[in-house]
Amino acid sequence: MKLSNLTTLDLAGNDISGEIPSTIGDLAGLQTLNLSKNGFSGGIPAEIGRLLNLKSLDLSGQRNLSGNLPAELFGLPSLQVISLADNAFSGQVPEGFSSLWSLHVLNLSANSFSGVIPATYGYLQYLRVLSLSYNNITGEIPADLANCSNLTVQLRYNHLSGPIPEDLARLSALVELDLGQNNLSGNIPPDISNCTSLVTLWTATISPAIFQIRSPIFRSSRR
Repeated sequence: MKLSNLTTLDLAGNDISGEIPSTIGDLAGLQTLNLSKNGFSGGIPAEIGRLLNLKSLDLSGQRNLSGNLPAELFGLPSLQVISLADNAFSGQVPEGFSSLWSLHVLNLSANSFSGVIPATYGYLQYLRVLSLSYNNITGEIPADLANCSNLTVQLRYNHLSGPIPEDLARLSALVELDLGQNNLSGNIPPDISNCTSLVTLWTATISPAIFQIRSPIFRSSRR
């Protein structure tokens, strides 16, 4: 923790256990922090908010990291990629990520987040991947997500309800839209056929069904 010039710390895929040390905040020059696939437990230390140069944070695959996310995490101005997947984080889906204007990838899948998807995520104009699958999220899919023009959306295995927003047809570079295993209702909006880059649309609620989109011709299905 005295390596003040360190820009990359990658300890992924080991058997490191215990809590993430608060002294991680001393690595002021850090741009990439990858502690994924270890055995860390406890929460994310608030001192991580001192890493103002951090661009990529990967704490996925610990399974035992838990609790609410520290507010300091939402004050990292350079953060572009954050993956907290496969842990036990809980609380409301954090609206604080909406303040991270540089964010490209937000992966919170396979945790215990609840509440609704913040409509303010639609303000993240550079967001390319939003993965919130395998949580306890409720409410409707916010139409504001259509403002993220190049977004890939993964919302599988939650408790989302209501219709699929027609606004999502404005995602011109949409490649994957995974809404399976929710409580959605109504038809797939026909204008989704305008998403000519779409490869996978998954909407099944009981049995898996992948629709491979090969051309602008689209056959909607009621599920």
